[in-house]
Amino acid sequence: MKIIQLLIVVTVCMLTYNSNAQNKTTQSMQQQIASSIFKGWQTGESGKGYNSFLKYLEAESFQYFSHPLIGKHAGKEAFEKLMALLNEREVKPNQLTFSNIISYQYNNSFCFQFDSEGKVADGFKYQGYNIIQLEIKEGKLIGFREYFGYINPSWFK
Repeated sequence: MKIIQLLIVVTVCMLTYNSNAQNKTTQSMQQQIASSIFKGWQTGESGKGYNSFLKYLEAESFQYFSHPLIGKHAGKEAFEKLMALLNEREVKPNQLTFSNIISYQYNNSFCFQFDSEGKVADGFKYQGYNIIQLEIKEGKLIGFREYFGYINPSWFK
């Protein structure tokens, strides 16, 4: 009887351990994907193009986009607004560098807070504090939100 009880306890412990290990592996994979998406954004914002960001974006699965200067959008409109922003920045690229990057994760949502400095599209000097929140599902970006700290409205006229 004690052997059976011991085997049951060992089995439960192994199942719990395997479940936790799988969850950590999934979280680690999601973190890697989110970091790659953010690095793609960072590359784009430095003026080197958004190709590595775009590979995580699909119109069918993208759900929401918000930006302090563009507003909050959902569904097809969200995808269109994000693509319009990227197209505009391809023509008039920003020249920003990011520093002091800190990231947080909750389930499949990731926040990256950072300082940015350089020039925005029209050549205005920019120095600010930003937060970008990404949501991923099945290896694709499904949501993007950007927040600014202090901004000078003349930078964007």
